Order: sequence, then structure tokens, then C-alpha cells
Amino acid sequence: MKNDTICAISTPLGRGGIGIVRLSGPATYPFLERIFRDKKGKPVKLSRLPSHTVKYGFIREGTQTRDEVLLTVMKGPRSYTREDMAEIGCHGGLVPLKGVLRALISVGCRLAEPGEFTRRAFLSGRIDLTQAEAVLAAVNSRTETGFSAALNQLQGRLSRALAELEENVLSFLAEIEAEIEFPEDGLPKSSGSSYRKRISGICRKAEEFIAGAEEGKILEEGLKVAILGRPNVGKSSLLNILLAEDRAIVTDIPGTTRDEISEMVNVSGWPLKIIDTAGIRQPKDKIEEAGVSRSRTWMKAADLILLVLDRSKPLQPEDKKLLAEVNLEKTILVINKTDLPNKLFPSPLSSPQGGEARIKEKLPSTLRGEGGVGWEFTRVEISALKGHGIKKLEKTIAGFISEGKVFSGGGNPVFLALEQETALKNAFADLQKTAVALKERLPLEFVAADLKRAVGYLGRLSGRQISEEVLDQIFSRFCLGK
Repeated sequence: MKNDTICAISTPLGRGGIGIVRLSGPATYPFLERIFRDKKGKPVKLSRLPSHTVKYGFIREGTQTRDEVLLTVMKGPRSYTREDMAEIGCHGGLVPLKGVLRALISVGCRLAEPGEFTRRAFLSGRIDLTQAEAVLAAVNSRTETGFSAALNQLQGRLSRALAELEENVLSFLAEIEAEIEFPEDGLPKSSGSSYRKRISGICRKAEEFIAGAEEGKILEEGLKVAILGRPNVGKSSLLNILLAEDRAIVTDIPGTTRDEISEMVNVSGWPLKIIDTAGIRQPKDKIEEAGVSRSRTWMKAADLILLVLDRSKPLQPEDKKLLAEVNLEKTILVINKTDLPNKLFPSPLSSPQGGEARIKEKLPSTLRGEGGVGWEFTRVEISALKGHGIKKLEKTIAGFISEGKVFSGGGNPVFLALEQETALKNAFADLQKTAVALKERLPLEFVAADLKRAVGYLGRLSGRQISEEVLDQIFSRFCLGK
């Protein structure tokens, strides 16, 4: 760990009521004593103040006053980094913050690297790597659900659970190695059964963490929800009303949307990345051809599809083709334009011989039920123009998520860096090899080797066994001042 003193602006740049400049390192107070003055313009011996004291005064660089500030003193080890720290509460805005930062650099402070404060907290042992990742998740959280999960992880819930898993694997490894060291006449059947049961429980726990990591990734990045349909069915209007703003251009000219538009929206605590795609039809030119191609790519890549049909027109060949191509299990059929006369379903949907029966007759056989799929799409009727049915659509989307139709999350989201997630999956793979080795009654040396590799990978999750290069990659994703 570098033993110098760092500084950075910790609040977003721009206009605001207040802004914070943060310092950490052994020379924090000597540096500040050179530029901080109390309300009477006199120097203050900050190193003598009790920890967690707030002092009013001014930051001066030479003869120039940079800002009127509140200075908070936080002495190590009772600080975020366990070093001497301070936070300078300035007026919000780019000019005062940069002025204070320049004053600090002029007396010897170094500008912090991205995530360096949290990296120092990790290297000092105040937090482990999973808690450091929770800091980033909390800063980037888009919903209360995501922030709550990040806060739980920051408080050590995941750290304790992973430590317990690692301890169970180590204990199991110790027993295996003891049996290798003091061999008996073969492995008794009762012991073999006990070992298999034990490794099965360990594998289940590791698998739960992997499911939680997938859920955490969705909370961070958002579920990919693609709006698909032929041109002019109201896809862009649907995007705009979900976002509550005019994000996409809406016209009655087919093919207005040539490329996908994506935005984040919060639905029942879940962040959704809504992608408005180009209308799928026979393209008229090269640009539209590229847009249609991307739309078809999203058909496969999206976690959830909103397939939009125009209720005011009969079912078109493009509609039939899309209905046949999309994945039934991850598609919500959005029937738009309920404010216009119904030509898609001429009779009420509830009528046994009504519009639903007639639309079945026009569909490919695989959608009529003859091929085993059936007319089983989840359907919601809306008017994107009038805003009718949007709440029901949002509720339906939330239901798809909570019922596990979109992804199979375990309900306990965790946040891991890519390097940590890879280590967890590698550990799980070695634990599965252990289970196979025990089932096939292979020599215990094979079992021990697999367990040792798993222990090594689990050590990377907390950061106890990790290289400087990997740390550089992880903390480079953090913002300055955190």
C-alpha cells in the first residue's frame, strides 16, 4: 500500500448545495494545517483535535481564500481507510471544489486514483473484497431493492456466509487428508455415504451464491427487455410511456426507428433496460436491413420480450412470423391501440368462439396447439397513446420476474466483480469434481486435490489470495473519491 497522502473530490461535479473533498494518509493534518484557517484567520493545530470533530473555517492558498468550509477530522484507525482522514465540506460547484483541490495538491497531496480510498480500506483490513464490491454496488444502485442488497453485503452478510462455506470446505479437506495420512483398510461404506452427503450440501450452498450473483448482476445492469413488433404498432410510444418522457421519435411513417434505443426504468424495484427496436419487416434499404437484423438479435438476447400487436388492424404476415419465432416462455403479448376499433379480435377475448378462436385459425399450426405449444402467451391490452393498461403491464412484468420466468434468482442477490464471479464458478466446478470422485470411489488423493483447488478459489472471493493486477482491474471500476 502506498504510504502517501491522497485527495479527491468525492461528490459529483456540477451545481449543488455542498461538495466534499476527501483526504487520507499520514500527512493529512500537516498538509491541512498549512492551508486551513479558523474564522479569525488563524492556523489551527488539527492533529490535536479529537477524532470526528467538525471545525469551521477557510481554505487559503497563499493570500487567496479558496472557500469557506466545514472541516471534519477523522483519525485512524477510526476512519474509512484506517488512516488519518479528513473531509472538507465546500460550497457546491466546480470552482470552489477545484480551488480547494488545487490548494491541497500545492502543499503535497497526490490526486487519488479511482477507488483508491476503498482500496486502502481493503488493504488495511477494514473491509474484505466482497464488501468493497458492495460499496460500488451501493453507489451504482438504481432501485431501493439494489441498494438494500448492497447495504446488507456491506455490513458483512456475504462475507460471513462465504467464510462459513470456506471453513466447511477446509474442515472437509482436513478430514480427507487425515484419512490419507492414517489409512484404513478401504473407505467404509458409511463414511463414503457421509462424505457424499456432506459434499452435496457444500455444492448446494455454492450454487446458491452463483444464483445470487446472477441476481446481483441484474440489479446492477438491469433486465434486458426488448420491445419487438412490425413497424407502426406503437413500440416507440410504449417506450415513451414506460419512461414517462418522449425519448423516442413517434410518427405514423413506418420505419422511423432505424436503430435500437435503450433506457433504464424502475418497475417494482427491478431495474429494466428497455430496448425499443426497429420494426421487423422486409427492409426497404441497407440501413433498415441493419436495424431489422439487430432487432432479431435482441429477440434471442433479451431476458424478456414485449411483442406488440396493433389491435386496430387485422393480423399481418409479419405478426404471424414473429409469434412463431419468439420464445413463448419469455414473451408478453402487448396488444396496443385499445382506443381504436378492434379489428385484431373482432369478438371479445372471453367469448369461446370469438376473436381468440379466429386468430388461432390464422396462426401457424405450432401456435394453434397442434405442435404442442398452444396459444398460451401472457397478454395485456393497452393504449400507449392514452396510457390505458400500463399499470397492468408493469404488474405483469413484475410477476414474470418474481415467478422466476425471466431468470432463476435465489432471492438473495450478491454483488461480485467479474474476477470474483469467475473464482466462485471455478470453486463450484472443483466441488462438483469432488462429488464425482467420491461417488466413483476414486482414491482420496484425487478428492483432496479438487478440494484444495476449491479452497484456493474461495480465498480469492474475500481477497486474501489475490494479485495486485487483479486488484487494479477491480478498483479501476470505482469512481474518484470513493
